[in-house]
Formats: sequence, C-alpha cells, structure tokens
Amino acid sequence: MMKPLMTLFLLFASSSGWAFPEMIRHGYSRCTVCHVASDGGGVLTPYGRVLSNEVLSTWGEEKESNVAYGVLTLPEWAQLGGDFRVIQTHLDTPAFTQGRTILMQADLELALGYEAFTLVGTVGYQSDFLSRRHYLSYAPSDDLTLRFGKFRKAFGLSTADHVIETERGLGFDQGTETYNLEVAWWSGDFELFVTGQLGRIDRAVTGEQGASLRTAVAFEDTYKAGISYFYGSTSGGRSRHVAGPYAMLGISPDFFILAEVDIQKANPLSGADLTGIVYYTRFDYELIQGLHLYLTQELNRPSFKSSTGQRSLTSLGMQWFPRPHFEFLLAYQNIFLRGNGSTSHFLYGMAHFYL
Repeated sequence: MMKPLMTLFLLFASSSGWAFPEMIRHGYSRCTVCHVASDGGGVLTPYGRVLSNEVLSTWGEEKESNVAYGVLTLPEWAQLGGDFRVIQTHLDTPAFTQGRTILMQADLELALGYEAFTLVGTVGYQSDFLSRRHYLSYAPSDDLTLRFGKFRKAFGLSTADHVIETERGLGFDQGTETYNLEVAWWSGDFELFVTGQLGRIDRAVTGEQGASLRTAVAFEDTYKAGISYFYGSTSGGRSRHVAGPYAMLGISPDFFILAEVDIQKANPLSGADLTGIVYYTRFDYELIQGLHLYLTQELNRPSFKSSTGQRSLTSLGMQWFPRPHFEFLLAYQNIFLRGNGSTSHFLYGMAHFYL
C-alpha cells in the first residue's frame, strides 16, 4: 500500500501545462486562440494574455497581463512565457504521515515566428536542467498546422491538471513528452489531430512508439465533444490500445463540466491481456470571476477481472486567479485503494506565477 501512495505523492513534483479547455464556457473551443501550440498550453498569444486579464482573473489593470508586466518589449515575431510553481503537500495514510514542499516547475519558454513557421523551446530546472518541449510548427493556413519535435500528443481533455487518471494513469501526463510528428486540421467547428509518436529518439532506448488520433466537434457555442484513440508499442514487446470519448460542457458562464472515459487494452510481456478503464469528471462553479470551487471524481481500474491496483479518487478544491500572472490552488483528495480496502487523505496547496 505504501509504495503506490508514495508514488502518487512524489509524482506531484512534475510540471503542469497551462491549458484550459474549460474556456469553452466563454465560447472558445480552439486552443490556438490563446496559445501558440496547436493543442494548447505553453506560450500565450497576445489575445490569450488579454483574456487572462478580462476573463480569467478577479482583478486586473489594462496591460497588466503583458509579458513581465510590460517591462520587456518584444518584437511581434517573438513571444515569451515562463512558469514558476511550488506545491505544499500533506499525505496521511494508515501506514505513515508525511508533508513536503516541492518546486514543481521553473521554466522559460520562447516562441519565434517567421512567416508560416514557429520555433518553440523551453529551458527549465527540476532537480536538473531540462527542456520539456521544443518543436517547429508550420501553418500554411489558419486551418492547418504541422508540428515536429518534443511535446505531448493530443489525447482527450489535455487539461492543466495533468495528475488526473486519464493523463497520469495512462502515462500521458507532463514529463512523458516524446518526439512526435503532428498534423492538426480545423474545419468550422470540427477539429482533427493525427500524431505519429516516435518515442525518445534522443535516447538509446526510445520507449513507446505509436500513433494517435483525436477528433472533436463544437456545438451550441459552449459545448465540445470528441473521441481519442492511441496505439503504442515498445521494442520489448509491450503494446496497448487506448480509446474513449471526452466532453467539455459549458453549461453557463459560471458552471462547466469536464469528462473523459478511456478503455485500455494492454498486452504485457507475460500473462494474459489486461483490459481496464479510467475516467475523470470535474464539476466546476465560478463563485466570482477568477474564484472556482470544484469537485472531481476519478477511477483507475487496470483490469476488469481484478481489483489489484484499482483506485478511486474524490477531490474537493478551490482555484483562484486573483490577478494576471497568479494562480493559487487548495485541494483535498480522498484516495481509496480497493485492493486492500484502505483510505488515505491528501491535502495540497499550489502557488503558480506565470511570466
């Protein structure tokens, strides 16, 4: 019991992307409205910075959301971003109690544009210096983008909360970026992402390789639903199929629901195939602009035939964007391990400053 819970605890030290699919409640269904990346996250566009002031934050002055508060003046072809995150955790299990302060992320990200090309790269520190993502994208039109480099493939919701079961539970979270070749295409309210995953071609062991497809349609201005599929395999003989639907439901400007369900069929090195399920649902209500209360329910059941490794998680949290550049989060999570019937409690608070 201790090992999986400690693993869960330590994994909170990874970085998180800064992407908000919940912006669908304001009628923004396409990530590139706010972000340079075709699948969202990372460097903000000038319009994305305006929205972070006018829509995302409780308070904000004109131009307060500019890069480094406007201290830096950049040419139109350059966009700069950066993230600094710290988290304080408290984990209480039947076996032990532990608290910890963790530097989650300290990154700078630069995007350089020339005609239809954009070059993006990050440099940061987390135990050691690293580049979480770097890629070159080519957009011959507003509706088509080709991208090559190191980044996370498009799959499911792709939320900022990357520790959820539909991301971390499937190995699709931050810190698992691979080298990919991606084609993204939009047509009206329809979008399609096709990604070839090349693995870690910068290493002797490339890890998992494969291909994914994600498609979705936006409707009624504030709703979006789609389906994702991924096939991956390793040189050692492991393979898996992952597929499932997801939805972003902007019920009102103050209330939204995010949901994703995925079925995974894995072929391990030994033994029979394992077929299981993961799901995630978030109910979020904005009390006042920038201040959210949310409830999430998650399940990870690796095998329908066994309760081993199965866990369910219920979280209650508060997220606050007081002013541009700042985010605070406080959450409580109840973790139930069905295999041994134990319950643990996880409390964490996060402070995030973005450049």
